[in-house]
Amino acid sequence: MEQVLLSHSVKTLKSEISKANIKGYSKMKKPELVKLMIQHEDRFKHIEYVVKPSKPTVKTTKTVVKPTPVKPTPVKPTPIKPIEKPSKPVVKKRKQPKRTETKGGRTDETSLLLNKLKMPKEIFNDPEFRNVLKNLDI
Repeated sequence: MEQVLLSHSVKTLKSEISKANIKGYSKMKKPELVKLMIQHEDRFKHIEYVVKPSKPTVKTTKTVVKPTPVKPTPVKPTPIKPIEKPSKPVVKKRKQPKRTETKGGRTDETSLLLNKLKMPKEIFNDPEFRNVLKNLDI
């Protein structure tokens, strides 16, 4: 019986012992496993002798071609541009002449004209100049 059990591998012996519900075998070596199985010989009568295949006399060598390692090309992350808020278009305001209001609340067009021409107000007060302006239909 001992020769039959020794013909098997440790893995198969342990699997057979586990099937027989025997505890405490996990750290045992092969000779200890065989002794344990001989003690419970009635549970292992079904195990037969295993003939190991003979090794071939001529060794065949396999040529292994290792692939050359390909270095991965580093991928640079694309920079993330911050989202720009659309800016408001710059609109230049026209400079408007200063408006002077008369007592009635209307803008006096002649005073606007004087401001454009950069004339002194004394000329505006001249009655002859006022008559000229009235005749021009300004």
